[in-house]
Amino acid sequence: MAGWDHTIAVDPRDVDLLLKCFRLLRRTCARHRVEFTYYRDRASSERRLRFVCAYNLQSVNMPGAVAEFAIEMRALSSLESEPRRKRLPLRLLRDVAWNASRPVSEQLWDDTNKVPDDKLDAAEEILTAFERAWHSWHVRVLSHADFLEAEHSVITNLALLLAPDARTRDNFPTLVEKLTADERLQDALKRLGAHRREVKHHGRRDHAQEYAEEALGWVHRAVTDLTGVDLDPLSPEIAAIGLDPSVVFDPRPMFWRSGERRIVRR
Repeated sequence: MAGWDHTIAVDPRDVDLLLKCFRLLRRTCARHRVEFTYYRDRASSERRLRFVCAYNLQSVNMPGAVAEFAIEMRALSSLESEPRRKRLPLRLLRDVAWNASRPVSEQLWDDTNKVPDDKLDAAEEILTAFERAWHSWHVRVLSHADFLEAEHSVITNLALLLAPDARTRDNFPTLVEKLTADERLQDALKRLGAHRREVKHHGRRDHAQEYAEEALGWVHRAVTDLTGVDLDPLSPEIAAIGLDPSVVFDPRPMFWRSGERRIVRR
C-alpha cells in the first residue's frame, strides 16, 4: 500500500471512541475508493494504547475523503462532553489531514523550485485557487463548465506569469506556445482552449464533463513541469491544516444571517 503510516496513542478509556472514528474513516475512504486499515501496535503500554493507521495517500481521491472525514470528526467531537474525548476525533483528523497532501506554498518554496523567487507569491495564489476549484468540482459543487474554465484560467495565468515575452493581448494558443516547448503538451492545451470556446461560446455544455476530464491530466502535468508542484483537490480547511495542524482545534466560526462574524463568548 502506497503512502505513509502514522500512529495515534490513546487512553484505554477512549478506545471505544477511537474505534468508532476508525470505522468512519474506513467507510469514508471506501466511498472514495481509498484503501485504509489500522492495527494495534505491539509496543503499546497499559497506560497508552497505540494504533497504526495505514492508507493510500497517493490516491487523488484522498483529499476528498479527508474533507468529508473532517465533517464527521467535528460532528463526533461536538457530541462528547469530556475535553479529552472531544479532542480525540480532532487529533485523528489533524494527523490524517496533515499527511494527506503537501501545501502548495511548501512545494513552491522548496530548494529545487522552478519558479523565480519574485514570482512565488503570485504562483501560490494561482495554484491554490485551482486546487480549491478542483475540490469543488470533485465534490460536485462546481459545474463541469466552470471547472473547464478554471483549467483554462490556470494555464493562462501561469503563462502570463512565467512564459518569456507573454502578453495579455496574446491569444490562448500563443500563450501555450510561449509556455512550453513540449509539442504533445502544446497540442493538449490548445485542445483545452478549443473545447472551452465550444462550451462557453457555442453552447456545448453537454460536453463539458468530457472535456474537463480529458484536460485535467494535461493541466496537472503542465503545472508539475513548470512549477514542480503536485496539485491535489484540496478544500480550504484541509489546506489550512496542512500549513498549521494546530488550527484543527480552533472553534469553527459562526455567522449571523446578515453574514457578519458572530463572536462567541466563553
